[in-house]
Amino acid sequence: MFDLFFSFPEYCKDSKDRVSNKKIDFSIYEDIQNIVISGMGGSGFSADFIFYLFKNYLKMPILINKNYNLPKFVSDKTLLFLVSYSGNTEETLSNLEEGINRKAKIISITSNGELLEKTKENYLSFEIPKGLPPRMAFPYLFYPIYFILKNFTQFDFGEDEFFEKLDSLYEDFKNKNNLGDILADKIVDKIPIIYASDSLTPVGLRWKQEINENSKYIAYNLSFPELNHNESVFWESRDLKDKIIFIILRDKFDSPQMKKRIDISIELLKERKWEVIELFSSGEKPLFNLYSLIPLGDYISIKLAYLKNVEPLPVKIIDELKKRLKL
Repeated sequence: MFDLFFSFPEYCKDSKDRVSNKKIDFSIYEDIQNIVISGMGGSGFSADFIFYLFKNYLKMPILINKNYNLPKFVSDKTLLFLVSYSGNTEETLSNLEEGINRKAKIISITSNGELLEKTKENYLSFEIPKGLPPRMAFPYLFYPIYFILKNFTQFDFGEDEFFEKLDSLYEDFKNKNNLGDILADKIVDKIPIIYASDSLTPVGLRWKQEINENSKYIAYNLSFPELNHNESVFWESRDLKDKIIFIILRDKFDSPQMKKRIDISIELLKERKWEVIELFSSGEKPLFNLYSLIPLGDYISIKLAYLKNVEPLPVKIIDELKKRLKL
């Protein structure tokens, strides 16, 4: 699994080359009025990442859809991204049929399956490499969406910085007793509760999902400021204090008020003797900044698997569920 992890920079660069070399007629999308990105699980994480990267820079609504049905507003004025690594995710295929019926402008990202077969002739389809766990195919899943949507805004997301600094995010993990090793040792016997700045919501989600799938372990994620209106009351509890560890993912670009809110929240947690780990994003532009804490979470999740003596690759429960759904 670590081999796949250390291949992420290569996958990102390969994805960029593949997408950049594809002929795309952007005039088809000139009249769109809204954007929907549909996907589930590891494939669907690309939707979360893109939504938080773009939501403040597009003049049209953008929505994540993780359900069997599309929103009622989807029409021929909708740009509909369908993301399924396997190409056989039943919720995404249901969205495909609905999108076709409503004449949405469909773009698919997949490696195989029914989604590829039904979109490769009549729609823009990005066929990506086979043989990866969906969660480890993130570079191939997110970049096509990014490439399309960046053409709808003049904003500079910092793509040059992203590719220049990408390798550096992974280099330190090749050393013994790196930060990922140290944090995995702290987390291994505890339940991680991951709090993120709102702008880093998908990063918190990624940490949770990777711990769930790779470590076969429970984890929770929530975001500031919403968690302060409900979740924070739980900090008064005396239960589970030796079983929970709080991981705070902070955005270096947080507003002064958000910084103050998180600072106070950490003070309140520590005053009540909760264990807290605080981490900051890095980068000068939004793309690298949003991505910067993802490798650490990925590494920790794999290291936790080995510390817990479980194999990170299989997701047997998910496979069993899918089998039973077909009966």
